[in-house]
Amino acid sequence: MSGIGTDTLPCASHLPRCIELPRRLDSWPMRSATDDTRPEAADFQVALLRQASPARRAALALSLSQTVRFLARQAIRSREPGLSDEEVGLRFVELHYGRALAAAVRDDLARRRS
Repeated sequence: MSGIGTDTLPCASHLPRCIELPRRLDSWPMRSATDDTRPEAADFQVALLRQASPARRAALALSLSQTVRFLARQAIRSREPGLSDEEVGLRFVELHYGRALAAAVRDDLARRRS
C-alpha cells in the first residue's frame, strides 16, 4: 500500500519491507468492505473515527479485540462442548499462538497445581 501520506514504519519489523503503513489515521484510505453498508453510512462512520480522540480509538480497538477473543472462545466451545474453561483457554492459546506455547502453559498450570 503506497501513496500520499504513507511511509514505512520502523516499529513494524514483523511485516515485509514492501508493506507501507500510514503514520496517521487521516491518511488511511478507509473503505467499507461490506456490501450491506450504504456508502453514506460508511463515510459517516469513518468521519466519526477520524474525529475521535486517541483514547476513544484505543478504547474501541480494545473493545473489538475483547469481542473477537470472546467469539473465538465461543467457537471453540461450540465445536468441543465438553471442554472445561481451562481446556478452552488452552485450545485458544494453541490455535492462536501455537502448540509449543500451549504446551508450556499446560505444563506451568500442572506445576502450579502440584
